[in-house]
Amino acid sequence: GHGGTDVGAIGTLPDGSSVYEKDINLDIALRLNEYLISAGANVTMLRYDDTSISLYTRPEMANTMGADLYVSVHNNSNEKSSPNGMEVHYYNKEWEAGYGYTSKEIAAEVYRQLVAHQPLKGRDYLSSPKLAVLNKTMMPAIIIEGAFISNESDLAYMMTDEFRENYALAAAIGIINILNASVANQ
Repeated sequence: GHGGTDVGAIGTLPDGSSVYEKDINLDIALRLNEYLISAGANVTMLRYDDTSISLYTRPEMANTMGADLYVSVHNNSNEKSSPNGMEVHYYNKEWEAGYGYTSKEIAAEVYRQLVAHQPLKGRDYLSSPKLAVLNKTMMPAIIIEGAFISNESDLAYMMTDEFRENYALAAAIGIINILNASVANQ
């Protein structure tokens, strides 16, 4: 998620310096990419570096590639500093049945793995039909929101290698579990 001139949410560290969501997201996405490749998945990332790709170009690219699954790595933010924890967004589209799994099934399993691998509050997996990368993709799609950059304790944990590694590992396990189950059910 985000990248280039689109920094995403901005967190403020105790020393007053700023941290951009785009940088955390990319670090996690690169780790997730490695886990998925090592598990045998064929992965194409939309960005491998700090480049800008517009919101509507992202699903268009995935659709053109004929991707089987779209996963968007994000971290959350709120105007208030109290919200914290992890959530996964999905939107089931009527034509997803042909994939052997739905966006909701992927969201539920990735969420389950996040809760098992992170010491953060679980906020659930949520249907979010208004989000562009969910409603414009032709394939099942999810958006993972790993923690709140606007929450002091979430941000402190977000800055650790442990958070980023656990986020990537949990997402990879959830994705691989669903893909394996879809093959086993054929």
